[in-house]
Amino acid sequence: MKEMIKNLITFLFIAFFVFALVLVVCELFSPGFVIYYLNLNLVILLMFLLAVLKIFVNYEKDI
Repeated sequence: MKEMIKNLITFLFIAFFVFALVLVVCELFSPGFVIYYLNLNLVILLMFLLAVLKIFVNYEKDI
């Protein structure tokens, strides 16, 4: 069960990272579009929380 949660967190982290990269590229080609329709700050916050959760899960395994 713990391994499944770890894999899920890793998958979500990679998925949000790719999503954020796509949003940044879209924002470069069409300024204002992404910020108007999707809150880029929310995506960055979710990435940060997933990274912290990933570090915590990996650290807990080592104890």
